[in-house]
Amino acid sequence: MYRIARAKIKEFQRRIGKNVLDKKKIKADLKFENIKKILFIRYDGKIGDYIVSSFIYREIKKQRPDIQIDIVGINKNEQLFNKNKHVDNFYKLKKTKYRYMIPLTLKLRKQKYDILIDPTEVLKNKDLFFIRQIDARVNFGYAKENYKLFNKNIPKNDKHIVDIYKMILEKLEFKNIDSRYDIPEDEKSNEKINRFFTENLVERSIVVNLFGAKRKTKFTCEKSLELLNYVLKRKSDYKIILLYSPADTEILSKILATIDNKNLLFYSESKTIFDSIAILKRAELIISPDTSIVHIADGLNKKIIAFYTSSPNDFIKWKISDQNKIIRVNDVNDVEMNFLD
Repeated sequence: MYRIARAKIKEFQRRIGKNVLDKKKIKADLKFENIKKILFIRYDGKIGDYIVSSFIYREIKKQRPDIQIDIVGINKNEQLFNKNKHVDNFYKLKKTKYRYMIPLTLKLRKQKYDILIDPTEVLKNKDLFFIRQIDARVNFGYAKENYKLFNKNIPKNDKHIVDIYKMILEKLEFKNIDSRYDIPEDEKSNEKINRFFTENLVERSIVVNLFGAKRKTKFTCEKSLELLNYVLKRKSDYKIILLYSPADTEILSKILATIDNKNLLFYSESKTIFDSIAILKRAELIISPDTSIVHIADGLNKKIIAFYTSSPNDFIKWKISDQNKIIRVNDVNDVEMNFLD
């Protein structure tokens, strides 16, 4: 009862806030040659989304190197954007709270952006406030049909997320768009992983990631042991490298304490996503739930076995390349041990 009442109150607050903040933006048909500054709102912090949209910054600079590309992000994606040579400025939002948003909007407003791009589907009142205060000439969104604040929009559809990003660029008159992902690299991470592979005599490797962001994409300890023992038995001529997940260290510790097999390796010094990328680069096969790891592997043109738990619409939007093996399940813990057949 409490949860239902709380949800109704939140929905009422959202509607009131939308009525106050969602004011109609003057229509602005900005010509391609007049675009000088673009701001992307990316404080959702999703690494997978960064990967699948990474081409967009490269393609803008390829055709218009004079355009200034700025990003609003958070700590989670700061390193990725700072590594991107096509991004001019990264503005970190410490937290999505008004006391942090207000001073940043004042700074961004001075930039007088031609275009603000927000590709997220769901907006909270604080997001509307943030976008409104920046006051770009054009607010470009996806699935924002019901928002007056956006004067350019790609209507909600069932296309792949890459195609949606391409549509945004095409609406801005960019042409011949190459949608291959830009996978970032870090020299120090490459050096560390090279040493790790050399010290452990790794010639052929399979990378296993056991954890996604949602409950249904996380293997339990028991299922993890079953899966790893299955892979170790079927691929005894490979080193099996288990990827680090900071949110799941307890299960990882139990797994490593239970399985005694010289072919199971774990890089315990992993600190950043760049360490994982360096490991994936050297693998022949990646096994993982639907998470950022499969999109990175796809961008590296690796062979992938991916377990998808998403709804039909989300699956269409986020699925990896068709040449890979995709297994649809309600929960990754329903996976049967025959996926290597």
